[in-house]
Amino acid sequence: MNWTAWRMVSSLAKTKCTGKDYVGSPRPLGQQWLQLFAAKDPEKDLTKLSRDENNRLARFASQQYKSIANTSDPDLTKFRDARGKLITYHGLDRNLPLFVMTVINSVMKQSDKIITYKSTEQHHKFVPLISPDIRDFYHYFEVPGKKHCYGSAGGEPTAIFRQLQSWVENGTVPESSPIDVPVSEDTHKCICAPTRKRHCSIPTSCGNLALEEC
Repeated sequence: MNWTAWRMVSSLAKTKCTGKDYVGSPRPLGQQWLQLFAAKDPEKDLTKLSRDENNRLARFASQQYKSIANTSDPDLTKFRDARGKLITYHGLDRNLPLFVMTVINSVMKQSDKIITYKSTEQHHKFVPLISPDIRDFYHYFEVPGKKHCYGSAGGEPTAIFRQLQSWVENGTVPESSPIDVPVSEDTHKCICAPTRKRHCSIPTSCGNLALEEC
């Protein structure tokens, strides 16, 4: 199953134990997508969904909505030619303490439980196969300890929109982005593009944004 299909139905694998057996405990996003958009039946009983029917609904939804909902097309040439700029990020949360995530981030990836980071990573790797000048218009950041779009202990990339505006209006290229970490008022960090690593000019300065760079 490709990443798009996996992303569509993966949340339905969530289960809970009743003491006697396991029953499905799907997230509303995946459940409502299959009921309302794929099956077009808000009363559809997903607890009785066979694997074959699940796959059929996934294929149908992809065929039905790909032209209006698909965001995996790596051909961004029209966007680039229109002088568009794109900054995207993806959280890599695993519900681990912040200090643990900071240590392990250099050697392993965190796993997003709702929308896999692999989909975003894959798209970012495919774009330069068509547009080798990707760095001129598209920057991608991974945020350790953050849920796929918001929340968790990893902090928030609160400057993204301002950086996008500055890139479009002033040509200021965002090589890194500051993160507000909800630990203390003066604790911050920066995130870097996947091809670069975060560096503290003084080993004890990590957490001081002025002394961190990519």
